[in-house]
Amino acid sequence: MNTSTSIKILVLVIFTLATLNISLSSNGSSGCIESEKQALLLFKQHLLDPTNRLASWVEHEDCCRRWVGVVCDNVTGHVLELHLQNPTNLDWDYDDNWNRDDYEAYKRSRLGGKINHSLLSLTHLSYLDLSYNYFGGIPIPHFFGSMLSLRYLNLSRAGFGGLIPQQLGNLSNMHYLNLDGYFDFYDYYNARLDIENLGWLAGMSQLKYLDMSFVDLSMALDWLQTVNMFPSLKELHLSYCHLPPPPSTLLSRNLSSLAILNLGRNDLQNTSHVIMRWVFSLKTLVSLDLSYNDFEGPIPNGLQNLTSLRHLDLSFNQFNSSIPDWLYGFSPLEFLNLRGNYLQGQISSAIGNMTSAISLDFTLNDELEGGIPKSLGSISHGLECLDLSSSQLFGQLTGHLGYFKNLRQLYLSNNSIGGSIPESLGELSMLRVLHIFDNKLQGNLPESFGQLVNLDLSQNNLSGSLPKCIHNFSVMATQYDSTTLRLVRSIDLSDNNLSGEIPEGVVKLQCLLSLNLSHNHFSGRIPKGIGAMKLLEGLDLSDNQLSGSIPQSISNLTFLSYLDLSNNDLIGKIPSSTQISGFPASSFIGNQLCGPPLTQNCSAANGEIDPSMRNEDRGDDGDGDEVDWFYVAMAIGFGTGFGAFLLPLMVSRRWSGIYFQFLDRMWTRLLLLHAKANLISCSLAALKQFLQNISFFPF
Repeated sequence: MNTSTSIKILVLVIFTLATLNISLSSNGSSGCIESEKQALLLFKQHLLDPTNRLASWVEHEDCCRRWVGVVCDNVTGHVLELHLQNPTNLDWDYDDNWNRDDYEAYKRSRLGGKINHSLLSLTHLSYLDLSYNYFGGIPIPHFFGSMLSLRYLNLSRAGFGGLIPQQLGNLSNMHYLNLDGYFDFYDYYNARLDIENLGWLAGMSQLKYLDMSFVDLSMALDWLQTVNMFPSLKELHLSYCHLPPPPSTLLSRNLSSLAILNLGRNDLQNTSHVIMRWVFSLKTLVSLDLSYNDFEGPIPNGLQNLTSLRHLDLSFNQFNSSIPDWLYGFSPLEFLNLRGNYLQGQISSAIGNMTSAISLDFTLNDELEGGIPKSLGSISHGLECLDLSSSQLFGQLTGHLGYFKNLRQLYLSNNSIGGSIPESLGELSMLRVLHIFDNKLQGNLPESFGQLVNLDLSQNNLSGSLPKCIHNFSVMATQYDSTTLRLVRSIDLSDNNLSGEIPEGVVKLQCLLSLNLSHNHFSGRIPKGIGAMKLLEGLDLSDNQLSGSIPQSISNLTFLSYLDLSNNDLIGKIPSSTQISGFPASSFIGNQLCGPPLTQNCSAANGEIDPSMRNEDRGDDGDGDEVDWFYVAMAIGFGTGFGAFLLPLMVSRRWSGIYFQFLDRMWTRLLLLHAKANLISCSLAALKQFLQNISFFPF
């Protein structure tokens, strides 16, 4: 047999064996491994699952193909991954706009109970995610340290408490470890994680991601030496850990790959020189968070060494210098947060050098002053968020504002900015949030505000009327895209000099949650269709000159939790509904209103209703006054008929006596109708008194 033939036979054998192996593998993956299915069912039995998230975990279904959250090897059928994180988790750090319904949905969908050791049977499990559940403060199971195949373990904000077991250090294959201990503000101190030292972490030499935020590390004096030993570590999060002072010297710096470092909320003031020296040596950093640490003095020049930085957060410290020009010169910097310091001086024109800037936050620096630099226009193409509020800035908004085509959020509140709002504002199609309250703005409102979802221009000197096309706030009028899903949809124009009527178009803003037009000079009636704003949670129209009755449709606002209509010229009965009568009387005082929650009885107030409003009210859909006006008409007719008899009554005492007997009988009967015909009662009482006076005339 020659060499060529031998090679062909060898290739054929290899191909046959490979085909046989694939066939056998395919047959083997027809279902999950029974022992692992039973282990998962036992694990499920010890869990609390109030929303039945694991309903698919049943005996007769294939755990690899049908069970939610279970991922198996396609060839062997072994369980590789368990994705059991809360599907409705709330990110407390970055999601400021969650509401009560969001929170309740989050709580309901949390798994709880106990972690059964049957998970040890999953010998090939490499991925376990139990984040954003609630296990009631129980310790992290020690046996997790025996699940040696684990490469990914996420127990963040899941309600574990007590000492973190050092057995986790046995997981030498671990790449991702998230033990973030903050899961719920209200339960935080009931189940806090803590640790005595971090030496056990040395066993995880392949670690790339470590998050121990909100874990008490106050006893871990070796924290900096330990985290400094991981050459593969790319992300390190140690926020709110009560970090103790590190040693004054470090023997080695092995964090050669670290890109993201978060040391926020640790009050590192007394160790700032050691921490800063270490931070300055991390040349690969792309994101640095040193917020809430009480650092003092000028912004450290050593930050210039971090030339790859794109995200820098120095907020809520005590830096008290001017903003250095070298910081403006960080051309790669995309996010800069200097909020809540004591920075001084003016914002330099060098800010125009920040050509990569996406978000700039300089708010709550009371000693920043001067005008807004024109050079900001040089970075207008990429800027999405600009916050210069709560400083001492002055000047005016100009038409150049229209150049910021990608701007999504603009905050200039609590300054001394004057002038009018430029019409070019309406050209910013990406703008969603505009806050310029507590300034010195004047003039009329622009005809268009683009696609805002959150507008606050309160506490200015704006005048004129609301634009007729206010319904063109299209994002508030219709469904909103995913980028605005979490933004509070509100309009606040309070404390200005606005006047005129509230346009009917406002009721088309059916996605609006809050409307505040108080402390202006608005007149006319409350829009009749206001009940169409189904999602409205807050409505404040107080301290205006609104007149007429309150539309009955306001009772349709079932989500309304705040209402203030006080100090207007409103008249008539407050619409009857559980929703409206539940508000305090202070929501309606300073008007001519009656009915709950006010103590004034409507029967005593009817005579004060403006007669000019009667015909209008009759046409007011759902105002509930039709029956009342029917009795008014009946009383008028009754009075006319009685007038036909006045002449014989005045001429003959005999006829007068007969009619008074008849009137007494009628009066007794009419008293029975008093509850239904308030206006008739008042009219007949007056008429009876008049006829009695006639009987004393000398004939």
